[in-house]
Amino acid sequence: MCVAQNPFLAERAAWLCSGIGGLLAQTGWTLPGWGPLLTEARRAARGYMHYQRLHPLWLALVRSRPDIALEEGRFSRLWSLLTVRNMEFRLYRRAIEIRDGQLALRESLDAEVAERAARLGRATGLVGEELAASVTAAQLKAPLHAQRLGLRPI
Repeated sequence: MCVAQNPFLAERAAWLCSGIGGLLAQTGWTLPGWGPLLTEARRAARGYMHYQRLHPLWLALVRSRPDIALEEGRFSRLWSLLTVRNMEFRLYRRAIEIRDGQLALRESLDAEVAERAARLGRATGLVGEELAASVTAAQLKAPLHAQRLGLRPI
C-alpha cells in the first residue's frame, strides 16, 4: 500500500519529516555559535595534555627543590590528573616552576654531560629543537640522579 493512498501513513510521514526538518534548522542556526566553544575546548584539552606531560619533570625538580613550588603538598599524580580548573594558569605556573628548578640546578650542570648527550643525540638522528631538548633533559637528569643516590647535594 502506498503512502499517498493511506492518509494515516501520510500524516505520520509529514510529522516525522517536519520534526527532522526542525531539528536540522535549529542545528544550522546554532552552528556558528559552536566555533568559539569548540576552539576553547580544544585549547583547554591541549593545555591539559601539556600539563600532564610536564608532570614527571616538574615532580623531579620539586622533590629536589621544594621551594620552587607555589602550592605546597600538591605533588601527587592523582591531584595532577584531577586538576582541570584554571588550566592556563596552572600550565603557566608549572612552566615557571620548571624554569626555576633549572635555574636552581645551573651550578650543578655538567658541560661534559651536555657534550656526550649531544653526540649521542646526533648519532640517533636528532636535530634542532629535539636535540636541544634531549641535551637539556640529560643535563637536568644528571644532578637529580646524583642527588637521589646521595652523591652530591643540590
